[in-house]
Amino acid sequence: MHYLSHPFSGDEENNRAAAEAIQRELQERYPRVLYVNPLAKFKALTGMTYGKIMDYCLELLMRCDGVTMAGNYRASTGCIIELTCARHNGIPVFFYDAEKHEYVEEM
Repeated sequence: MHYLSHPFSGDEENNRAAAEAIQRELQERYPRVLYVNPLAKFKALTGMTYGKIMDYCLELLMRCDGVTMAGNYRASTGCIIELTCARHNGIPVFFYDAEKHEYVEEM
C-alpha cells in the first residue's frame, strides 16, 4: 500500500483533480499496489484545521508500505512533512513524474 503525497493548498480543486488522475494512472499500471490518496480520502473533512487533517494524513502514511511523492511536492509544506515523516520512520519513498508517466530519481 502506497500513500500518494501531492500538494493540495493553493489550488485545491486542480490539485485534487491532478492527484486523482495520478492515482488512477498508477493504480492501472501497478495493480498489485494499493494507492491511497489522502486528498480524496479526507475530502469530507473540509473545514477542519490544517493541523488535524495533517495528523490524520500522517497516521495513514504510517500504515503504508511506501510513499509516492508526486506533483510539485517541494513547494508544499504538507508534502515536505510527509516526506520527512516517511524518511524518519524508514518508509520507502518513491518519486513519480506525471509528465513523463514514470517513477524517477528524486525530482
